[in-house]
Amino acid sequence: MGSKSSFFGAIASTFFALIVCGCTAIGPDFPKADAGFTPKVTYNIDSEAAWTKVISTLGANTIHVEQAQHESGQIKTGYMEGTTTVGLVNGSSRYMYRIYIIPVEKTKTTINVSPVLESSGAQYAQNWNDVSSQNTDIVSEPRSWLYQKIEGSL
Repeated sequence: MGSKSSFFGAIASTFFALIVCGCTAIGPDFPKADAGFTPKVTYNIDSEAAWTKVISTLGANTIHVEQAQHESGQIKTGYMEGTTTVGLVNGSSRYMYRIYIIPVEKTKTTINVSPVLESSGAQYAQNWNDVSSQNTDIVSEPRSWLYQKIEGSL
């Protein structure tokens, strides 16, 4: 009899936790850099070599380049699926990168990685909203991860 009450107690606790929390996350986690990694942002490399390294890093990590304007040093990637929230509040997320390659000197370049995080607000809604500024802690994870991948290729 004790095991039945323990079983039902566990189920009730789990149900209560879902009601209180209101959600659980499924889907891919956002990529994260190794603990303690800090991006340099400005590198001792010319802008042409930086452009080539960034494009190849994106390809090596199966990140689709949607737009690349070499003359202005701007790259926009396609969207990648983020976490989906399921529970009392349903919603999906996705993210993409805007990357700017900025020559500082002949052999010094700044690479600016700006992830854009969007949320649909409802599981099957088609309207996506930029929620990057409200989720800077989440956005910093894929930002640092991509910097780490880029730095590894330089």
